Amino acid sequence: MLASPAGWKGAYSFNGMDRVWVPISGEVAFSYTDGTETERQLLESVRAVSDRSVLSMEIRQQIRDWPTRYHFSPRRANLLRPLLPYFEGKDVLEVGAGCGAISRFLGESGARVVALEGSGARARITAARCKGLGNVDVVADVFQSFPVEARFDVVTLIGVLEYARIFFAHSGEDDPVDAMLQHARRFLRPGGVLILAIENQLGLKYFAGCLEDHVSVPMFGIQDLYSENGVVTFGKQELVTRLQASGFVSQSWFYPFPDYKLPTSVVTEDGMAAHSTVDLSPLMSASVVADSQTPPRFLFSLEQAWGVVYRNGLAGDLANSFLVVAGGEDMPRHDPNVLVHHYSVERLPRFSKAVMIRQGESGARVESRLLCPQSAAAPGDRLGLKLADGDFLAGSLWQKELFRALNKQNWSVGELALWADIWVGHLLELISIERQSIGLDTRIDGCLLDAVPRNLLVNGIAGQFIDLEWNWKEGVEFGHLLYRAIMLGLLSVGSVAAPCDPCLLNAGNLFVAVCRELGFDFSWERFERVHCLEREIQYQVNGVEWIRFDEIAGYRLSAR
Repeated sequence: MLASPAGWKGAYSFNGMDRVWVPISGEVAFSYTDGTETERQLLESVRAVSDRSVLSMEIRQQIRDWPTRYHFSPRRANLLRPLLPYFEGKDVLEVGAGCGAISRFLGESGARVVALEGSGARARITAARCKGLGNVDVVADVFQSFPVEARFDVVTLIGVLEYARIFFAHSGEDDPVDAMLQHARRFLRPGGVLILAIENQLGLKYFAGCLEDHVSVPMFGIQDLYSENGVVTFGKQELVTRLQASGFVSQSWFYPFPDYKLPTSVVTEDGMAAHSTVDLSPLMSASVVADSQTPPRFLFSLEQAWGVVYRNGLAGDLANSFLVVAGGEDMPRHDPNVLVHHYSVERLPRFSKAVMIRQGESGARVESRLLCPQSAAAPGDRLGLKLADGDFLAGSLWQKELFRALNKQNWSVGELALWADIWVGHLLELISIERQSIGLDTRIDGCLLDAVPRNLLVNGIAGQFIDLEWNWKEGVEFGHLLYRAIMLGLLSVGSVAAPCDPCLLNAGNLFVAVCRELGFDFSWERFERVHCLEREIQYQVNGVEWIRFDEIAGYRLSAR
């Protein structure tokens, strides 16, 4: 049974072999592509697996390069997870479906989807990805040719509007960008919404040296080098104005980090406005190393800059990407109390979770939930997960001090050891052990596996560990926890200033040197042993192989 709204079917015939609707006159010519060989491999990869769902481990195991990461990563769906009430059970026209990552999520969420894709090859990948979802119809056609008689509750333009000047042919003198927005509005029912995602021309990462996303040239968008017949992106105010001029008078803005393609967090407009009462910048800073498209060399520390930008109320204007829900005056609104949505989905499905920070009458609250609560724990699991709601506490995460230390010119081992020593002191206070009594072999309760600096909230001289979600059931050696505190901290840094000694840019050397400065003789043999245990833990969490010891021992920090 076909699930989509009537009004368009008469213009197409159904190819039962590919499960794609094609124009009666045949497939249209459409030049956008990831490359013929790449798309052939994408189709083969999708058809080779039995589980094609958003959180499928089989799909994740197909990731090997940027195209497969972009099309197969479960993070793609994080963009729309906060907007579920807008499309759940609704009719959705997805313009530019690509290879079906978003189509799959919309279908799994209960939307009735028409996934429109100009490329026949990519439409076939989308249909294969959505196999088994009777509520998703895939149409191989360009947007301007799709019958305007069809009406929908939602139209999506995700990574599409920026290509309007290349692919959206239309009659008239309007900029194709405006013409595409006006055309999208024609398909909406009363109360319907447009969901738009696009890069920010003035995204902070582009000031820091990242290549413009479409032309791979640094500072291209910032210098406004876009042409009348090429790709184009916009800053926030210009996009607001264009949407309003096209009839989208009501708008709700969201800000995905690190960007809209593979977000880990989505901050709401209310979250941006809350900068004077809560600090959401650690999520922005943590997203820097989650970006798969970083430059060879940063011009400044994005981790440090996000804190300054956020507390000055500029993070919305300088976000790397925008997510906008736009409509008429009758447009439904999102919950104004939600400040941010954060997702951890590059895990085994049974561990994948959503975290929401919500503003309440007595302050902000943190609420967590599993995305697959029906997934049972595996027999003999050595790792446990515990989620807990609670108040959003005041203070500064100690991880921020690592960013600060590493971004001082001529930083040294001693400065990092001072940072690590503060963490050691708070940990020993928590477990009630004297400094002289702790050794690398001392075994600590496994529920403190995540008692590391990124989860240490410091307020003055007081410290409190938060978000201790993991429990390694056999307990954890202090040496292993020391490794997690320092080494995982170093891996979370996008770039650093030049150290006093270039040898310190080798993360393995730096880790061993910091440990010795703290008074712990961390041999390379122990280093390799705890790393192998950490690889096992990472595999238990994520279901994929983690970085090898030779890679981590030789890992170099990116110096500016």
